[in-house]
Amino acid sequence: MSAKNILICHRGALGDFILTWPALSSLRELLSDASFTGVGRPELMRLAVKMGLLGSFHDAERADMLPFFEGVRLPFDMPPPAGAVLWLRNVDRLASLLSSAATLPVAVIPPLPAQRIHAAVHHLRALASCYPITIPLDVNSCCRRLNVERGSDVLIHPGSGGASKIFAPTLYLEIRRMLREFGVHRVKFVFGPAEIERGLTRLYDGEESIRPPDLCELAEHLSRARLYIGNDSGVSHLAGMLGVPTVAFFRSTDPAIWGVLGPKACNYRVAGEDEALDAIKGYLKEQIERGAL
Repeated sequence: MSAKNILICHRGALGDFILTWPALSSLRELLSDASFTGVGRPELMRLAVKMGLLGSFHDAERADMLPFFEGVRLPFDMPPPAGAVLWLRNVDRLASLLSSAATLPVAVIPPLPAQRIHAAVHHLRALASCYPITIPLDVNSCCRRLNVERGSDVLIHPGSGGASKIFAPTLYLEIRRMLREFGVHRVKFVFGPAEIERGLTRLYDGEESIRPPDLCELAEHLSRARLYIGNDSGVSHLAGMLGVPTVAFFRSTDPAIWGVLGPKACNYRVAGEDEALDAIKGYLKEQIERGAL
C-alpha cells in the first residue's frame, strides 16, 4: 500500500497525544513510503517530528486554520492529503472535506475509549477498522528511543496538568530523602511551564532542578535519566514512551485506561501520600535487589 501524504490531526494535551503513538507508529509501518504531516499544537508537533513520527506539521492555532476545522477549505499551503487520521470531536464536515479528494481512508477516532480498555489499545483498534495495521501483541513495546546515553540522574516531576493528580510536596521531598538512603544521590526535580506558572517551584527551593525550555529538550533530559518518578502527567507518559524506567502514581485517574506505556513503566494507583511512599519503597527495594538501580 502506498500514499503521498497522510494528515494527522490532534489538538489535545501531551499525554493524550503520546497515547496515540502506538497507532501512529503502526500506520507508519504500513505506509512506509508515505509522508506524514501533523496538525496540532506546535510544541507537540515538533516533538513528534523529533521522534520520527511526523515529517512536518501545521500550527492548528493559525488564524487561517479555522475554515479548515470547520470543513470549509484547506489552508493555502496544505495540498489535498491522500488519507488522514483525525483525533478530534465533531469533525463530520472536516472529514467530508478531506474525503472528497482522498484515495485512502479518512479515519475519525474518538479521543476517549467507550469502554474500560487502555486508551492506546482503543486508538489501535479504531485505526485498524480503517487501515489494515498490525496491532502489537504488547502495546508496552511501542516505545520511541532517542540515540542518547543513559546517565545517573533520578528525575522527579511533581506536577501535572490536573490539580487533582498532584500530591503534597512532602511526598516528593520524602522520595528524594528515601532515594538518598538507598544510596542514590543524583536526584533532580523537573519543572515545566505549568509548575513555574503556578509557583510550584518555590516549594522546592534549594533542591537541584532542571527546567527544559521545550518538549524536545525535555525528551533529551528524560532519555538520559536513570529513573523517572512522577504522576499521571504528559511528562510521565513521555518518560515511559522513551523507554526510561518510570514510576507513575495515579490517584484520580484509572491506570487501566490512562496508564503510562513503556517496557520499564510501573503504574501505581494510590489513594494518598502514604500509599505512594509504600509503593516507591517497595519498588526501590526490588530494583536494588535485582541490581537494576
